[in-house]
Amino acid sequence: MRLYLIRHAESEGNRLGIIQGQRKGYGLSKAGVRASIAQASSFKGAISKGCIFITSDLKRALETARIFSAHLDSDLVVDPSLREVHPGILQGKRKASLKPCQALYLECWDRRGDLDDIPGAETGDQLQSRVLAFLARTSLNGEDNDYMVFTHAAYMRCFVNTVKGRPRCTAVPVENLYIHTVDSPWEAIECSEFSAGFNSRAWHIVTADSEYVLKIVENVRRESLSALEKLHKLIRTPEHTIPALYYWRMWDPEAKFGRAILVYEYLPGTSLGKKVSVRGLAFMVQGLYAYHQRLLEASKNISTRHFSTLSDRFRSACSEVRSRDLKQMFGRVSRNSAVRDILRDKELVLVDFDVHLGNMLTDGRMFKKIDIGVTWAPRIMQPASFLLAGCMLEDPESFDIRSYADIWPDKYSERQLLAAMMLRAVYGLSFFDRATSTLSLNKQNEARLILARYIKCLDKLLHQ
Repeated sequence: MRLYLIRHAESEGNRLGIIQGQRKGYGLSKAGVRASIAQASSFKGAISKGCIFITSDLKRALETARIFSAHLDSDLVVDPSLREVHPGILQGKRKASLKPCQALYLECWDRRGDLDDIPGAETGDQLQSRVLAFLARTSLNGEDNDYMVFTHAAYMRCFVNTVKGRPRCTAVPVENLYIHTVDSPWEAIECSEFSAGFNSRAWHIVTADSEYVLKIVENVRRESLSALEKLHKLIRTPEHTIPALYYWRMWDPEAKFGRAILVYEYLPGTSLGKKVSVRGLAFMVQGLYAYHQRLLEASKNISTRHFSTLSDRFRSACSEVRSRDLKQMFGRVSRNSAVRDILRDKELVLVDFDVHLGNMLTDGRMFKKIDIGVTWAPRIMQPASFLLAGCMLEDPESFDIRSYADIWPDKYSERQLLAAMMLRAVYGLSFFDRATSTLSLNKQNEARLILARYIKCLDKLLHQ
């Protein structure tokens, strides 16, 4: 895999001394057009057949790329993630007209370093996250394609230094139409895969500047992809979640499901695993409850059509389950009057069903929820999801709801909680029932073990 990284030709904004950032309106100057034609002509016969041309959507890069693609007879892919770094309040300003009070921000810009100190600017970690996400998705198809990438100065600097294993702000040539050639872009990046989930893969990535978690999530409903990105922004808080530094989504126009790539800050903690005792639950519940309050607020700004409802999930689970024994168990759940009351409840909020001890992080002082897996459901499903997947699933035999019922701040009757936990168990059983036939062999075996625990949970709930 070879990458040709090209900065756009001179733009009108460059000529006028404007800090363009992510402004779309500045096309190439006349000199920039001439230089692009000359540079493109020099590439004829020099690139491999099948080289993929991909460009930032900003006008100055797009016009440069179109000249190259026309001369080299190649199709062009437009990718907004290749945009220039956002310079915050400096965007669109002429350097010569900046006010004295903005001089410090201009100094920060002129140093060609991270822009963290400029109000509204993209941080260095956010920019580098875009680079890592681009590298991840150009490696996903398993093909050894070459890429000609049209981008901007700060992005190019960060990209080149990241793949060379250097601090991202190290000085490198980035003048107009400069071309960096990169072979084996992952070679200098420390990258190790975490234990993979059933619907995703995740890596711990170490650069010369920072540490990240890069996660690729498959089979996301197409209509949920953009809503998930919005949701990540709405609930981001340093106290209770690990905010995504960058979120990228892709889907085939003909497909029902798509893929998302998320890049997070890496936090040096450990998952809660199976170590939580009843005594230690107060710490976990405090963080989870605050997190769900953020989801509650976010519910006001997310359309119900973007995520499944609890009723939809329950109907799907009942219709898709293959095992006769599970069909009978699901039938008993559906006949439970408290379950029917919950399914008839029309006051729905976003509830995270993906609550288990493996995706909650602690270092003994802080608590963070790592992933998001939301469903429109009544509020009682907040504690039910926590009690079922975070507590009972770890030890179905000894779980006693009376020991846990008073831990959650919002109070519900034991009958209501048992019914809600049944619904959450049906959701989990449906997922792992499908997983036992669709995953690789080693993952199928793991899914069967979890499926067996879910069956024990639901059986016990039905007999209480």
